[in-house]
Amino acid sequence: AKEFIDFHIGNQNLYNRKDKDFLEFANMLAVAGLIIKAAAIREESRGTHLRSDFPEKDDKSWKKHIILKKDKISFKKVE
Repeated sequence: AKEFIDFHIGNQNLYNRKDKDFLEFANMLAVAGLIIKAAAIREESRGTHLRSDFPEKDDKSWKKHIILKKDKISFKKVE
């Protein structure tokens, strides 16, 4: 999700269900994009994450968390 959704909330004193629903949906799309990106990075199968091109679990290379931030990908070993 590279694009930032420019969204202006009208009258902030009024509760607007449509505004809330839109923002929640935009957040769900952003999270889904990050999940897809992390899944594409992980070159193994683990738990419910199954890849036909990498069918085996690989603790030596992939026993770590994938951390995605704005324009940076990093990893944190699982202790």
